[in-house]
Amino acid sequence: MVVTALLPGATATDFHQTAGMGNTVFGSNDWKNDPSLVARRGLDALFTGKDHVIGGDLKTRRDALLNKILSERIKAQRFAKGSRPST
Repeated sequence: MVVTALLPGATATDFHQTAGMGNTVFGSNDWKNDPSLVARRGLDALFTGKDHVIGGDLKTRRDALLNKILSERIKAQRFAKGSRPST
């Protein structure tokens, strides 16, 4: 049996709108990964027996690697900045 963890990154869905974050950077889908790309990367990883995969484009994969080396404080500050409502 194979289990693959899909780490989707920012994906263009209605998630943030539904969560009441439509007026934040995260509310915009303009910069997010296409859901079909995320799904394709997940399925490809599953069918090749990988235990995990980052499900987005090159920028998403780069950001995931960056998050491995950044401190929790810096990651929290970056997230907070994108979570603030736009004025």
